[in-house]
Amino acid sequence: MATPPVGRYKIGPITEKDTVIEYAITPRNTVKSLQVGDAIQHLAPGSEDSSFLPDIREILPLIQDMPVYDDDVFIIAHAKTGTHWTWEIVNMLMKGSTDYEKMSKARRQLELHYPDEFTDMPRPRVFNSHLLLHHNPKQAIAKKCKVIVVQRNPKDTVVSLFYHMKASGSFDAETTFSEFLSAWLKLGEVGDWKNHFTVAENEEFDRIYNERMKDIKFTYKYTLKTVD
Repeated sequence: MATPPVGRYKIGPITEKDTVIEYAITPRNTVKSLQVGDAIQHLAPGSEDSSFLPDIREILPLIQDMPVYDDDVFIIAHAKTGTHWTWEIVNMLMKGSTDYEKMSKARRQLELHYPDEFTDMPRPRVFNSHLLLHHNPKQAIAKKCKVIVVQRNPKDTVVSLFYHMKASGSFDAETTFSEFLSAWLKLGEVGDWKNHFTVAENEEFDRIYNERMKDIKFTYKYTLKTVD
């Protein structure tokens, strides 16, 4: 896999046509994300001027139109759910060896590179992504490539994410876990998963939620959408 040219990655200017989500972790810390449809790219301070990440507005359609091989494998996982472990295990299984992969996981992460950078990657190729399944190459589904979806207990995920973001300087050292948890749970809207429940399933969900969350101080709201 070729090393990308210096300065190729850059997030372009944010305009009034773009959707930017801002949420306050504490009065001292505000996190910004750039949203394209239901794809989100978190913006680190000064990221617009850096060459660390490709622009999600540019890279997303390129990823979806990326040509793939029948033996490509795709690992889809939310951040801090075990992407790295799964990626190492899959590579070991594919190679029939317990040796760790020499190339870093980030060099095989779809949203961190332009598709042409994967052209000379040796097969079988194992990719990983924090994007949703429908953001990934359309050919992956059409060619019935192997797709591994990693899930983890949300409670464990948010703890790992808190310490990861704190270590990376996304917010200051005084930020408490309670502050982060409150912001994390309030971010965005409830996804379509609840809209696929039956009436009985929605009633059961509400009963369990109200029972187990009755002592939580913050208010969590969701809105059901009408599905034709």
